Amino acid sequence: MPTFDLKQLFLSKSKENSNIGTNNPEAINLTIAENTIKQYMLQEAFSKEVADAHLKGWIHIHDLGYPRIYCSGHSLEFLKKYGLELENLDTSSAPARHTRTLTGHLNTFLASMQAYYAGALGIGYLNIMYAPFLVNLPFKEIKQEAQYLIFSGSQNAFSRGGQSLFLDFNVHLGIPHYLINIPAIGPGGKYT
Repeated sequence: MPTFDLKQLFLSKSKENSNIGTNNPEAINLTIAENTIKQYMLQEAFSKEVADAHLKGWIHIHDLGYPRIYCSGHSLEFLKKYGLELENLDTSSAPARHTRTLTGHLNTFLASMQAYYAGALGIGYLNIMYAPFLVNLPFKEIKQEAQYLIFSGSQNAFSRGGQSLFLDFNVHLGIPHYLINIPAIGPGGKYT
C-alpha cells in the first residue's frame, strides 16, 4: 500500500464500508488487510480479463477483500439443543434455560461467525424458535426480551474492523406448515 494512501487512511474514515462507524485502529488494520488481499486476488485468483474488467469499472467484484463465503443462514435450534461450544472459545455453555441466556448464546455465536462470512448472518424463524422460551412469561417481560435481543444484536461493534454485526433476523406471522409437526426445543435443550 503506498505511503500516501496509508497516510490518508490514518487521517480520514474509510468510505469503502458504511458499517464501519469510526476510524478506529481495528478499522485501519482491516482496510490495510482488505487492500492487500484485493491486490492478491486480482493478480492470483482471477483471470487477467476479469481483473482488468474490475479495475476499469466494467464489473464489480463485491467484497473482493474478503476471500470467504458472502452470507449465511443459521438455525437457532442447534444452539438451543446443544448450547454454545465454539472452536475459538476455551469455554463452553450448556443449553440455555432462560431467554436472556439464549440471547447471549446467539450473540456470542453470531459474533464468532462474522469472521467466517463477508456479509449478513441470518437467523430464520426467530420468533417461532424463541417461542418455547417465552411460555408463561408476562407480556411486559416478553417485550423486554424482544427489545434486548434487537438492541444487543445491533449494538455490538466488535466484529471486523469495529463494524456492528450485519444481521438478518427473520420473523414470521405464522408457523409454516412444514414446521407444525416438528417438536419444539425449549429450555435446557429439551423437546417440549
